[in-house]
Amino acid sequence: MSTVTSEFCFILSSTGKAESFSLKRAEKIKNKPVWIHIDGEDKEHAEWLREKSGLDEVVIDNLLDEDPQPRYFTLPQGIFIVLRGVNLNRHADVEDMIALRIWIDRRQIISVSHQKLPSVEKIGALLEKGKGPATPMNVFIRIAEVMNDGISTVVSRIEDELDDIEEAVIDADRPSSNLMRSQISEIRHRILGLRRYLGPQRDVFIALKSLDNDAISKKDRVVLREISRDLSKSVEDLDYARDHITVSQEELDSRISLQISQTMYLLSVMTIIFAPLTLFTGLLGSNIGGIPWNEHPFGFWYVSLILLVIGILMVLLLKWRKWF
Repeated sequence: MSTVTSEFCFILSSTGKAESFSLKRAEKIKNKPVWIHIDGEDKEHAEWLREKSGLDEVVIDNLLDEDPQPRYFTLPQGIFIVLRGVNLNRHADVEDMIALRIWIDRRQIISVSHQKLPSVEKIGALLEKGKGPATPMNVFIRIAEVMNDGISTVVSRIEDELDDIEEAVIDADRPSSNLMRSQISEIRHRILGLRRYLGPQRDVFIALKSLDNDAISKKDRVVLREISRDLSKSVEDLDYARDHITVSQEELDSRISLQISQTMYLLSVMTIIFAPLTLFTGLLGSNIGGIPWNEHPFGFWYVSLILLVIGILMVLLLKWRKWF
C-alpha cells in the first residue's frame, strides 16, 4: 500500500453511492463504471498497471511519467489527460504543483499521482457519502472543478499579498527593504511556478470543451467551458500579478535609491563644510614652531571662534549656491 497517496477503488452508480473494492479485484469487475486511483511510485500499483490494467502501452508509460506537463491526447479507446493541482500538503510550496495523470474511457477512469491531492480526496469522500459523481467523465469533471477552486484561492491570496506589499512599499525605509525584497522574490517565484503549469492546463480545457468524443456530454461541455474560463482568468490574474510585482520591485528600488542618494548628498555637504575646518585644525595641530596663540591663555577660544566663523561662511556659501 502506498504511504504517499491514498488508493481509491470505487464502483460508480447513478445514485452517487459508490462501492469500494480492492485493486486485486479490479480485473474481475466487468461492465460496471469504476474509478481507480493509485500511486505510480508504489511498486504494486505500477505492476498492476503494466500487467493487469489492460491499457495500451503508450497510456501506461504516460500514467507513470515522472514529471509531466499538463496535456492531453486521444486514442480510439479513450482520453489521456495530465492536470496539475496546487500543493497544499504540509511543509510544501503551493507552486510545486502535483501532477495528476488520468485515463478515461467509457467504462473506467484511472488516475495516478505521487502525492495526496485535496481534489481527489474530496471526491473520494463524497462517493463514500453517496453524493459523488456517477460516470468516469463526471469523476474527472468534479476533480477538475475542485482543483480549479484551489487554484483560484491561491491566486486570490497572491493578489491580496501584492496589495499589502504595494502599501508597504509606499512607507518603505532602508531597514525594512531587505525583508520586502525577500517577500517580493518569494511571491515572484510562486507566480512563475504556478504560471508554468496553468498556461498549458488552460489550453487543455479549451481543447477538451470542443473535443469530438462521445464520452463528453453536452452538460459536461458546459462545465468544461466554465472551468476553462476560470482557468483563463487565473492565468490572466497571474500575468497581471507578475507585472504588478515587477512594478512594486521597481518602486521599492527607486525609493531605496532615492534614500541612498539623499544620504550621500547629506554626507557630501557635511564633508564640504568640515573640509576647511579640518585643514585649519590640522595646520594648528602641527608639531612645529610658530603656531599662533600656542602660549596665549585665550588661544583655544580664538581658534574656536575662527572655526565657527568658517563653518557659518561655508553654510552660507552652500545656501547661496542652492546646494541644499
